[in-house]
Amino acid sequence: MIRTLFQKISNNLSYAKFNRRELSGSLGDLGTFLPIILGLAYVTGLSFSAMLFWSGAANILTGLVFAIPMPVQPMKAIAAVALSGGMSADEVYASGIIMAVLLILIWSLKLPNVLEKFVPKAVVRGIQLSIGLRLLIKGIDMIYLKPLIGYDSIVVGVLGLLFVLALYKNNRIPTALIIFICGLSIAILSDFELLKSLKAGLFIPGLININFSAFSGGLFSGAIPQLPLTMLNSVIAVSALSYDLFPKRGADTGNITLSVGLLNFASFFGGMPMCHGSGGLAAQSRFGAETNGSIIFLGTAKILIAVVLGASIVPLISAFPESLLGVLLIVAGIELGSAVKDQRGLRNLLTIFILVAVSFVFGSLTAGFLLALAASKSVLR
Repeated sequence: MIRTLFQKISNNLSYAKFNRRELSGSLGDLGTFLPIILGLAYVTGLSFSAMLFWSGAANILTGLVFAIPMPVQPMKAIAAVALSGGMSADEVYASGIIMAVLLILIWSLKLPNVLEKFVPKAVVRGIQLSIGLRLLIKGIDMIYLKPLIGYDSIVVGVLGLLFVLALYKNNRIPTALIIFICGLSIAILSDFELLKSLKAGLFIPGLININFSAFSGGLFSGAIPQLPLTMLNSVIAVSALSYDLFPKRGADTGNITLSVGLLNFASFFGGMPMCHGSGGLAAQSRFGAETNGSIIFLGTAKILIAVVLGASIVPLISAFPESLLGVLLIVAGIELGSAVKDQRGLRNLLTIFILVAVSFVFGSLTAGFLLALAASKSVLR
C-alpha cells in the first residue's frame, strides 16, 4: 500500500508545472479565502498563523495526492456561523474534528460512490450554477458597496473587472497575478506604515487544548449544517468539474471525501475546518492553473509566510482592496456557472431551475438539491 501511494505521488508530480500561469492560477481563489480567514481570526480568535500554516500544508498534501489544481478552502457553513458570533474558537476546532470523523466514516462505507451514481448530471449542474451565482452576487456586492472613488472603490473594482474580462480568453497573460500585485501595491500606497508592521520571527504550530464541552456546539452548530454542503459542493460538484476540466486526471468522489476528512484533523493543531470547493477549482483553472504545481507553490508560500511573518502580515492583508477580491469572485462565479451549457431538454432545464430557485428562496442548497432530485426522479419523467 505504501509503495502504491508513493508511486501515485510520483506520477502526480510528473504533471506538476511551475510557471507564471500556474502562479496566477494559484491566486484565483483568494476572493473567498482571505476574507474568511481574516474574519475567523478577528471574530473567534483563531490563530491566523496556524490557519495559514495548515491550509498551506493542506495545499501541498493535496497537490501530492491529486494531479489537478485542487483548491483548499474554509468550510463555509461553519465559517458563516462562527463569523456571526454563533461559535467559540473551541467549537470551531471541534466542528473540524467531527467533520473529519464523519467524512472518513462516509468514505469507509463507500457512500460517495453510491451518491454519485444516484444524482443525475442536471442536478450536479444545478448545484454548480447555484454556487456560481452566489459567488457572482457576492463579488458584485464587494464592489458595489464600496465608495465610488478611492483606493478600495467601485472604480478600482470596475477597472479590475474590465481588465480581466478583456483578457478572459487569453491564457498567456497571468491576470490573477496582476490583480494580486495591483492589490498589494494599492494597500501599501494607502498606508506605508503597513510595511513597518511586518516583523520576522519563527512560528511553529502546536497541539491545542479543546474543551470537551465544545464538541456539542461543534456538532449541532457546525458539523450538521456543514455536512450536506460538503458532500454536494466539495465532493460531488468538485468531482464532476474536475472531469470536465481535466478528463484524464479528474478526482473521484471517494478520494475527495477521504482527502477532506484527513485534512480536518489539522483542527487538533489550530487549523480551521477545511474542504475542497467547485468555485475554487473553477477560479484557479480560469486564471491559468492546469496542474498540481499551482497549489504546491501556493501551499509553500503560505507556510513560509506563516512561519516567518506570522500574524504581523495581517494588517497588510486586511488592507488588500475588497473590490479586487470581488473581481476574482465574479470571474469564479461566471466560470463555475457556465458548466450548465452542456444541458439540453426541458426536463434537465427544469431540474436546474428548481434547484437554483429553491436554494435562493430558502437560503439552503440542501433543500434545493432534495427537491430538484425528487423532481428529476419522478415528476419530470
